[in-house]
Amino acid sequence: MSKIEKIKSLVGKAQELQQDTTRMYRLFQEDIIQKQSQIKLNDEYTEKGKQKLIESLKARKTVEFLKSARHLQTEFKKNLTAAKKEAESIVYGKIPQVDPDKMERFKNRFNEVKTEILLASSARRKKDILEEFLGNVDEPGLAVVVKNEFDEVIKPILDEAGTDGMKFRNDLNRAFEDLKVRSMDPEAIEAIQIIEYTDAVMNSRYFSPMVEQNVQQVLGRTAHMYMERPDEYFEQNPEEDTPESPFRSIQEIEEEEEAKKL
Repeated sequence: MSKIEKIKSLVGKAQELQQDTTRMYRLFQEDIIQKQSQIKLNDEYTEKGKQKLIESLKARKTVEFLKSARHLQTEFKKNLTAAKKEAESIVYGKIPQVDPDKMERFKNRFNEVKTEILLASSARRKKDILEEFLGNVDEPGLAVVVKNEFDEVIKPILDEAGTDGMKFRNDLNRAFEDLKVRSMDPEAIEAIQIIEYTDAVMNSRYFSPMVEQNVQQVLGRTAHMYMERPDEYFEQNPEEDTPESPFRSIQEIEEEEEAKKL
C-alpha cells in the first residue's frame, strides 16, 4: 500500500465511523423507548414511581450516550489527525528547497503585493494585483508561502467586493488552484486536498442534524448540549466517568422497589 493509499484508508475509516453514527444511535434510541415502555406497562409501579424511573433511565442513558459519543469522536479525530500528519509529510517531502536568495526576494515581493492590495482604490484592482502575482509563482516552495497566508491576503479584497464577493472568491480560489497544479507534484496536490478536508471536517459538527434533534427529544437538554463536546461533560462530572457494567446497579434495584411505593 502506497503512502497516499494509507492516508485515504485512514480518512475512509473516519468517514465510516461518522456515517455509521445514525444507525448506531437508532439502535440506542430503540433500546431507550423499549425500556420506557416496559416501565409504563408495569402495573407494580405507581404513576409517580414510573415518572421517577423514566427520569432515572434518561439520566443513565445520557451518560451512556456521552461515553459512546466521546469514544466515537476520539477514534474519528485520531484517524483524521493521523491522515493529516501523513499528508503533510508528503507535501513537505515533495517540495524541493527554494534557493535562499530567491526565497528572500519572493517574500519581499509578497509583502509589497500585500501592501499594494491594501492601498489599491477598488476591490477589482486589488484582485487584479493578486492574480498577476499568483501568475508569476513558479516553484512549489513559493506556492506554500502563499498558501499559508492566502485567506489573510484575500480578506481585504472580499471585504470591499460587495455584491461581487462570491464571484471574486471563486475567481481567486481558481487562480490559487491553478497555481498549485502548475507548481506541485500531483501527489502533493492530492495530499493538500486531504489536509484541507481533514481541517474542515474536524472543525464541523460530528452528528447529523437528525440525530441532534432526536437526542434532544429523547434524552433531553444535557445530552444535546454536550453531544459534540462530551469530554467537557466528563471533566465537569468526573464521578460519572466509570466503566460500563452489564449488570443492574444496586441503585437501580432500590429505585425499582421504591417506585412501587410512591
